[in-house]
Parts: sequence; C-alpha cells; structure tokens
Amino acid sequence: MSKLDEKVTIKQAYFAMFEYLRGYYERGESDEVGAILGGLSLLQGGGSADPAALSDFLTSMDAVLKAEGGGGYHAADFKCS
Repeated sequence: MSKLDEKVTIKQAYFAMFEYLRGYYERGESDEVGAILGGLSLLQGGGSADPAALSDFLTSMDAVLKAEGGGGYHAADFKCS
C-alpha cells in the first residue's frame, strides 16, 4: 500500500497540513504562511483562532472525500502544458 493510500482521521489530516505549513514557514519560504498558521492554531475549546480557518478546512475535506467517492480528487494532479 502506498503512503498516499494510508487512512488517517480528519484531525490527523489537519495536523499534517499544519505541520507541513509550519516546516515551510520555518525554512523562511513565506511570511504569509505565518499568518495562515496563526489562524489555523487550535484553541483549548477545539475551534481555530480564526473561526473560518477550521470551517474552510472541513469544507475542503468534504470536497476531497466526495470526489474520492466518485472517481477521485484530481485538482492536485501534476499537469504539463
């Protein structure tokens, strides 16, 4: 089984996205990512510092899961023109 086919929870996917962006930011790739990370930070109550950030992530997860159930998600496919 490919690592890309490994099953994770939505919470684990959120944390993985956060960790990816954190690494990107720490390498000095983008100051804008720091602002995104601030909004994505989870609060004690389970919400995100920017309430829209968690909601947007869950909307994205729904879109991916829906696409996977009907032929696959292809927006991240590499395309050569």
